[in-house]
Order: sequence, then C-alpha cells, then structure tokens
Amino acid sequence: MNNDAKKFDSRKEILEASHDFNLVTIGTSAGGIEALQQFFNYIPKDKALPCAFVLIHHLSPFSKSNMLNIIKKETNLPVEMIENNSAILPHKIYLIPKGNLVQVKDGKFILEERIEAETPHHPIDIFLISAAQYFKKNNISIIMSGSGTDGSMGVIETKNHGGKVMIQLIEQALFDGMPKAALNTKTADHILPVELLAIELQNILKNGRYNTVKEEQKTVTKVEDTFNRILQLIHNHTGNNFNYYLQGNLYRRLKEILKKKKIPTPEYYYEYLKSEPNEVLSLERFFLIGVTEFFRDLEVWNYLSEYIIPKIVDDYKNSDSEQIKVWCAGVSTGEEAYTIAMLINEELERRNLFIKIKIFATDLNKESLLIAREGIYSSESVDKVPLDLKRKYFRHNTHGFYEVSEELRSQIIFSEHNIISQPPFNKMDLVFCRNLIIYLNASAQQTALERLHYALKINGYLVLGKSETVDHLKGDIQEEGTGLNIFKSINKSPVLGHKQLSPSRKFDLRPVTAPNKTRHELEMHENISSDLIQMVNGAVIKIDFNGNILHTIGDLTQFISLKEKGFSINLFELLPEELNLQIQSLFFEMNKLTAKAEVETFFTISDEEQISLKILLKEIKSGPRQSNQYLIYLIPKEKKLSSKNSFDEENIHHNAQEKINSLTKELSLLRKRMNDVIAKELLNHEKLQITNEELESSNEELQSLNEELYTVNAEHQYKVNQLSELNAEVSNLLKSTQIGTIFIDREMCILKFTPAIQDQFHITENDIGRPISHFTSSFKSKYNRVFLENISKVIAEGKPQQHELQTLSDKWYLNRSMPFIDEDGKKEGVVISFIEITSQKLVEQKYHQQNIVFEQILEETMAGYWEVNLEQKTLTSSHTFKKMLGRDENKEFESFDVWASYVHDEDIFKLHQLLKWESEEESKSIELRFYDSDGEIIYTYCKCKVIERNIEGKATRIIGSIVDITWLDEKHKLEKKNAELKQFAYVASHDLQEPLRTISTIAKRMKTEYEDQLDQKADIYLGFLVQAVNRMSTLIKDLLSYSRLGKNNKLSVVSPRKVIQDVVHDLEQLINDLNADIVIRGIPLQVNAYETEFRQLIQNLLSNALKFHKEGVQPKVIITGEETKRFYNFSIEDNGIGISEKYQEKIFLVFQRLHTQDEYEGSGIGLSSCQKIVEFHGGSINVKSKVGEGSTFTFSIKK
Repeated sequence: MNNDAKKFDSRKEILEASHDFNLVTIGTSAGGIEALQQFFNYIPKDKALPCAFVLIHHLSPFSKSNMLNIIKKETNLPVEMIENNSAILPHKIYLIPKGNLVQVKDGKFILEERIEAETPHHPIDIFLISAAQYFKKNNISIIMSGSGTDGSMGVIETKNHGGKVMIQLIEQALFDGMPKAALNTKTADHILPVELLAIELQNILKNGRYNTVKEEQKTVTKVEDTFNRILQLIHNHTGNNFNYYLQGNLYRRLKEILKKKKIPTPEYYYEYLKSEPNEVLSLERFFLIGVTEFFRDLEVWNYLSEYIIPKIVDDYKNSDSEQIKVWCAGVSTGEEAYTIAMLINEELERRNLFIKIKIFATDLNKESLLIAREGIYSSESVDKVPLDLKRKYFRHNTHGFYEVSEELRSQIIFSEHNIISQPPFNKMDLVFCRNLIIYLNASAQQTALERLHYALKINGYLVLGKSETVDHLKGDIQEEGTGLNIFKSINKSPVLGHKQLSPSRKFDLRPVTAPNKTRHELEMHENISSDLIQMVNGAVIKIDFNGNILHTIGDLTQFISLKEKGFSINLFELLPEELNLQIQSLFFEMNKLTAKAEVETFFTISDEEQISLKILLKEIKSGPRQSNQYLIYLIPKEKKLSSKNSFDEENIHHNAQEKINSLTKELSLLRKRMNDVIAKELLNHEKLQITNEELESSNEELQSLNEELYTVNAEHQYKVNQLSELNAEVSNLLKSTQIGTIFIDREMCILKFTPAIQDQFHITENDIGRPISHFTSSFKSKYNRVFLENISKVIAEGKPQQHELQTLSDKWYLNRSMPFIDEDGKKEGVVISFIEITSQKLVEQKYHQQNIVFEQILEETMAGYWEVNLEQKTLTSSHTFKKMLGRDENKEFESFDVWASYVHDEDIFKLHQLLKWESEEESKSIELRFYDSDGEIIYTYCKCKVIERNIEGKATRIIGSIVDITWLDEKHKLEKKNAELKQFAYVASHDLQEPLRTISTIAKRMKTEYEDQLDQKADIYLGFLVQAVNRMSTLIKDLLSYSRLGKNNKLSVVSPRKVIQDVVHDLEQLINDLNADIVIRGIPLQVNAYETEFRQLIQNLLSNALKFHKEGVQPKVIITGEETKRFYNFSIEDNGIGISEKYQEKIFLVFQRLHTQDEYEGSGIGLSSCQKIVEFHGGSINVKSKVGEGSTFTFSIKK
C-alpha cells in the first residue's frame, strides 16, 4: 500500500472514531405516515438528542411528495431533503428525494438516480448497508409499517457492524410485511409499539443504555398482567367479564383514561382502583360503549317500517297468538326500544288492530337502564324523531325535556342481562342487537350470534349493526334488504350455544406466535364428540356446584323448557319435575360412590309418547381453590307409545348396542378417510409451496408498486384534507372580516366575491363571469374612474395599487388591488378589497385640524417640539423650535451634532446624559441653555419621553417639548430683588421707629417745659414738627405692614359675611357719625383665604368708601358677592366723589395719592396693599368710577 493510501485510511479511521452522534435510520413504506407522526410526537422537539434522523420512505417517482411538510408539523428540528455530497450533521431530519437512491460514503450523502428495472428496488436496504459500514456501532436502524421485505438485509448488516435494530410491534403496523421480514432475521434488539420505540431510543441516546429483549418482554408482561388484574377487579365488583371483549379496544380506552387523569402507568391506576370502588364502576361504564339514538340509520328503520313490521303484524292477524314479542339486546339508554315500539304501534293503529306488544330491552349498564326506564330525554336527543311521533308519544315537561308517554313505557321491560353468560329469550318475532357484537372477540361473537338466533322463532327477524357479520349462521338465516343487515330465521337453532364459549386470551402486547400444532386435532375431536351426541339424539350438560349451566352439547330443548319471562341458567329450575328428582337423587348416590352414578328411567315427551332415558352423572375434579363441576349425560334409548305396547327392555338394550357398534365402525371409517384427506392435503401443500416460491419474486414487485400507490394515496388524502381545511379557513376568514372582496380575471370578469361586497356593488351569484365595468358602484364618479384605472394598471404592470375612495353616502374605503398569482407564479387576475376607513378619515381630519391649532399654539407661545433618533443621530424639530433659537433658516439644523453645538458649554454634559438614557425611566425633565443667532443665552425647559427601545431595552427614539423660560429667569431675579427690598423696607421701617419716637418725645417736652418761653411762632413750628413726626410714624407702620403681607402662608376656611360684619362693627363710630347706609347681599358662606389679609382687604376698601364721601350726601356702600366655577367675586360700590379715569390705573401703586393731606388723611399704601392681598389669593382687583358718581371696586379670590 502506498503512502497516500495509508494517509487516506488513517484519516478515515480518525473520522469514524470521532463520531460524537448516532445515525438513526427509519425505514417505512405503506402505512408509515401515521407511524412517523406518532413517533416524532414522542421525540423531544429541541436539539436534546445527539443524533441525525434519516427517513427512507418508498415514494412514487412520478408524484410530488408532501412528506416534508407532514414531518415539519410534528417537530421543531430542521427537516431537509438530502442533497448530493452533503455532510451528515446531528440534530436534523433528512428525507430521501423522490426518484433517487441514497448511500453513505465518508460521512456524506451520495445520491444516484433511480433507474427503472425488472426487479424491485430496495432503497432501505441500500442505505442501511452503507450506513452500517460507515457508522458501525453508532448506527441505529428502525423498521416500521410497510409491505414486502425491504430493510431485512439492512438490519442484518447493522447488527454485523455492532449497531442496534428496532422494529415496530407487528400488531400495531398497518402493513406488517416489512416488520415481519425484519423480525425473521432474529437481529431485533427492541420490538415495541411506535411510542415505546421513541422512548427507548431516548434511553439509548441519552443514557448510553437500553433494555434487552428479555427486559422489554418483562416490561410488556408487567403491563399485560396489570391490565388483566384491572379486568379481574371489574369482574369482582360488577360480575361483568370483559375477557370476552376485544382486548386491544379495551386497552386503548384504558390509555385514554390514564391520559385524561394524568396517571403515568396502569400500575398506579390499578392501586387507585383498589381503594376507590366508585372509580371501578366508572371504568366499567367507560368500557361499556353505549352509543345509541332515536332512528339511528334511518334507512334501516324505513325498511323495517315498510316491509318487516307489516309482515310480523300479518302473522299475528292470522293467528291466535297473544302478543308481538321483541328483544332489544344492548339497548343502552333505551332510544332504540322506544323507536321500534312507536313504529309497531303506528302499524297497528293504521290497520285498526288491537294486539299486545311486549319488548324486552336488556343491557349490562345499570345506569343506562335507569335512564331508559325513566324515558326522559333532552331536546337534542329527540331531534331525529318525526314531529308527528314526537307530539304523539312524548310530553314536553316544564324543565325543557321530553318524557315518553306512559302507554309506550308500559310496553317495554328494561332488564339487566348478559348475552354471553345468561340464556336468551325464545320465540321472539324480532331481535335487535346493533353494534354490540363488533366489540366482542371471535369466540364470543359466535356464541352471541347463536343465542340471538336461538331467541328467534321460525320466520323471525334479526337486525344487526352495519359492520357485523353472520358467517356462523349461514344456512340458518337469509338476508332481507340488501346491505341493511336485516336477516330472517329459516331454520330453528338446534342448540343453545353448542360450542364451548371461552373468554379472550389474557391481554398480550407481544407478537402473535404460530398456533399450537395440536389445535386442529383438538377442534376435530370436539366436533366429532358433538356429532356423536347428536346422532343418538342426546345431550350433555356441564354445570357448576350450584347447578348453573356452564356448557351444553346436543339438543337440550327436548328435555328442558326455557322461561318466556325472566332469566335463569340454573338447570334445576329448567328441568321438568320427573327428571329433576332423578338427577338430584344421583347426586346422593354419587357422593356414596365418589366418582359417578347413572340410572335408566322413562321420560314423557307428550301425552302419547315416552322414551327410555339413560342418565349419567360424572364429577370433574377442579383445583384446590375451586368448586367441582359436573357432567350430566342424557341418552334416549327407545321411544314407546304409552297407550299400546309395553316397553321391552331387552330390545331397547339390543338396539342401542347395535347403534353403538354401527357408530363405532363409522367412526373408524371416518378416521381412515380423514387420514387419506390429510395425506392428499400435504401433497397439495408441497405443490402449492413450489408454486408460491415461483410467484414470490413477482409478488415482491407488485407489493412495491402497491406500497407506492398507498403512499401516494395517503399523501393525496392528507393534501385534500389540508386543502379542505384551508378552503374552509379562507371562506370563514373572508366572511368574518366583513371585507368586501372581488376576484377578477385578466379580462376584468368576476370570478368570486364575498357577501360584504354588496356595500360597493350590487352583485349576485348569477353575475359571475360578467365584466366588473358593467356594474354601477356606490362611489362618486371621479373615484369610480380611479377604481377602474387601478385594475387596468395591475393587469398591465403587475404592481399593487392602493387608493382611498369616497361613496355617494360619504363613506370612505381603502381600495387595494393586488395581482392574483397562481402556484406557478403567473398573474392570472386581480384581487380587489375594500376596507372601510370612514372612522379613520374622520379622526384624520380631526387630527389635521387639531394639528393646525397646535401649530398656532406653539407659534403663539413660542414653544416647540423635537425628536431624536439615537441610532441614526438625526433630529426632527418644529419650526417654532428653530425660530426660538433664531435658526429657522439653517437647513443643517436637522443634524444632531449641529443641534448639540448650540447648547451652552456648561449644559453639554447634561444633554449627553439625557440622550444616553441609561435608566429605565420613561420620561424626564431638564433645563438647557442655548445660544441664539446673536450669541445671547436662551433658557429653556424640556420634557422628554422614550417612544422606542431596541431588543436590549435601550432607548432608540426620544421625543420632547421645549419652552422658552428666559422670562422666568428674569422673573426669578426680580423676585429675588423684591425679597431684598422687602427685607430692607422691614429693617428700615423698624429702625426708623426709634429716632422718630425720640424726636416726638423731645418736641413734646420742649412744648411742655418751655411753653412760657416760646413765642407764638415757635409754638406753631413745634406743632408742625409733632404732626410731621406722627405722619411719618403712621407711614412707617403702613410700610411695615405692607412688607409683611404674604408671610402668613396658611389658608383657612373663612366666613366672608362674618369678616364684613366684624369690620362694620369696628367702623361703627365712623358709620354713625356719617349716617352711612351699609348694604350686604349675596355673600358666599365660606372661602379658603388668609384670614388676616382678607380682613385687612375688606377694611381698607370699606374705609376708603366712607372716607371719600360727598359732602351733603348720605354715604351709601353696597357690598355684594357671587360664586363662579373658579373664583369667588366680590364688589364694594359707593356713591362718593369718584376717581378720574386717568388715575384709575395709578391708584394701586405704592405711595400714590390723589388728594393732599389736608383734604384727606392717608399714606398712599392702602390700595397697593389691597392689590397685593388679592394677587396673593390668586385673583385680581380693578375699579370702575366716574367723578361725582362714586366708585365700584371689584376683586376675585381663587377657589
């Protein structure tokens, strides 16, 4: 070997050794889609399993496969079609493309085109062999449902290279050819149902371990045992033996219970059942499937009404029979029994006949029988009952339910009965047993059918479910009405279930093994024994310790008479008295003899006939925990006429011996002939085997073709279902959206439309195929032209068109015209939709109007707004914002960097912190200073909010409003200066009080002490000095009071009327001196005010009204008040001297006086104080006055 080859082999070995994932190949064909769906339902939908899945499914090379979409719906793993020379990667699902075969080479897929050949292709074998050679022990092969043998060679190769083989349980597979072929190779590590295969695969891949076949067998056996214990538990509690039912059906229903109750295993449920007897009863009811309804399968009831019931009535009309008898087995809640009762009554009424009707309705379910006896049903239950019958046989009660009439209920006897273990009725005209037998196993079905047939009289009728067959009764019944499963009894049943009835085998999840080789012989011996008994016209009865009949062979009817009413399986209740005594005496004799006893006696058949009867009693020993059982042989020996010859015992014995000898010879001859037949059959079998081998290869090819057809059919059915669902969804969507939609072709002719299109066009189904341009729309003419032009553009250019259209009734619609594209991408027409947007248009118009107002407000208030995109670093701002900064002509202002360059140097950091927005807050407030175009500083207030964040939660877009607050800064400065002036005024007024007091004191002392020494002129000067000091003191006090206004910042509830009354009382002397008239009216009860300041306000205004009165005129002051939504308004009106118009604005200024001190006293601060007090209360004060007519001062206080 050269060096290059050695290197290649080395690389290959390293690559093979480095596999850190497994290759899981699933081979399937016919019936595999359902198995794959179920399998992937149990596989984790994430990438938890270290493996790659490859699905090799037999596909037709001529049909498109939908397998990719089907598998995608069952998993989240990537599902891909295999591509040539692509690497195999874990955590993926690969599908083989149609028309190709695939192999593995050097860790890659190699595709080759499938060439048609005479021999069938085996794509599963081809892939499994190549995968086994490359992946070796990391290879897992799974074989599921499919016909033929494909995969059987591949699993052998998988096993030879150390891989693992898993096979779907044969009983579960829809087509068991491939699983059986793989099983026959004896390479299987696991043979399980699909869902357990998925679970076990996870154990292998996750834990590196897996159960052996023996361990799996133990697991399966454990499940079987638990299931059988559950059935036994039900039998112990209820007496119902469910071993006679199809065990697979019961097990599926048990799994439904476990899933519904979220119980993990049958073992847990069994333990729960043992402690909860009510749950056992509930499970029994769930197993007893009670599906029934009135007039179910109407065609059956129509045939019974038209043909069968009239024939039954005809038979009774021409006979002396007392009543028509019907048996309804498995009646459930009684609907079927009441239905047949109504039909028979209707037929009798139609013929005006009076014949009694007796219907025996039986079932195992006690609760269903209780419902049936009550005869009360919901309105939904009686929907199928014809209206005339509903009115005639039902009463609608006050609770909304329907009650069966008493007359109809009296004709039906509801009773609990087991069709398998209890004797049937007999001499029935009509027997119903619909959809009960299908739930029984084969043995129980045969027994049930024989008992139903036994219950019929000759020419009686049997009605079965549509899926039930009567193969066991061929020759004894004939079909009535094609396909309806109605049969007529033409021969009387000779026995009451002549074959041994055995329950189902214990429930088995394992594959069915080959039958026992002696089974055929055992059946042959059983049939021979039965024939021998019948040849001697005898019978054999098997009974238990209590005398209950367990099994019979031969014609028992000649010795017993079944009751017509009630049920009994006790032999001693059925035997005539003469036989009853004889057999019971044998029990005493047998106890003495311990083994058996026999007797010969006479048995009367009729008044004129007797037979000699041999009775043999034999005991059958049972197990230590079971009661013994007994066989009773009844063998007639010879008939005798009771009125003529005496009975000759020797002749009878002789004849019997001859008969036995004859039967023995016939039996020997029969055995010899049977051996010859067996030899011939073996020879024929060998010839057939040779022929079968010759046909094997051609059969394989046919099977392969059949698989492909089945797969294609399954996929087509899946696609049809999808299309039906999609079509229904689209139709419902179009209807539910209430959007008018029209589909038109390239000729502008209507193809389809939705009901909502009536708002735009008056179109009916008859208009399909007509051009859309022929119809008048509800749109205004100019919009109608736009609509048609849009359609033409879409057809010509293939591009969507969209416009807003207005109707004559002023409704607005958004019209979208989209090209209609088929699956090949061709534009075959136009889809036109109309979405009403009237409300949106109204909102849009309103928004537009509001936006104009908003812009005007911004313009007037010099406010603006802006938006920053932090990712793109762009700025969008309003015109008013630019104008505020004197940059409205700067086109570069939209740049974020340009905007930032206008910010004051000391505020740049604040701006950057804002735009980072690292906090989780949604809004912030910030003050920024900008430079305007003249370099002046502008103070602004910004309110910002995040309107968009990225996936990491960081702010990406911020919007904000901005207001120029430069004036507010100036106001702050003025307020600061004002506060300083207030402080100065307070200090100055306080400090000036002391020197004024000193001057006043010295002047007074000089006048007092030197009064005699001063001349008159000096005395006058001293008087002027004292007066000036007093005025100065008053002025300083007023100024101090003015500076203190507003320091009491505590609001309280004040009564304005009381304050006014207190002020009037304080000024009472002045009012009396002037003989003034004070009128108070309409004053609010209370206001929130600063009480001291409010009192000073009233006192100043009232004092001024009295002070400035006209000479010679009685002063009159009117004080009024009113309450508005936001303010309390007060006015003080007087008839004084009035104020000139030119002074009306100045009077509220500090130290403003309109008169000299000699004319009117005062400091000129009073009205200034009033204005300050009112403003402090959030209100305003003004005056209206005419000289000589008086003044009216009006002020307001905010609520």
